[in-house]
Amino acid sequence: MDDRLDLNEYPDGADFKISEQVKPSELKKGTDEMPFETCQTFSGSWGYYRDENSWKTNHELLTLLITAASKGGNLIS
Repeated sequence: MDDRLDLNEYPDGADFKISEQVKPSELKKGTDEMPFETCQTFSGSWGYYRDENSWKTNHELLTLLITAASKGGNLIS
């Protein structure tokens, strides 16, 4: 269960933290108590958009993956 359920009053109210669409520099290192996931899109849209033109570069995607993994987190795309 992620921290978006807002069950902070319970000691086991979440298993991990989650953030969406943040820059690699904004990813925080996961703690032993609470690892993290970051949910990112390959472009600027969460769904299909025929005329999409804001795709992330290979370099940007690799930077996200490497940064998340090196800080003990998961990258969801």
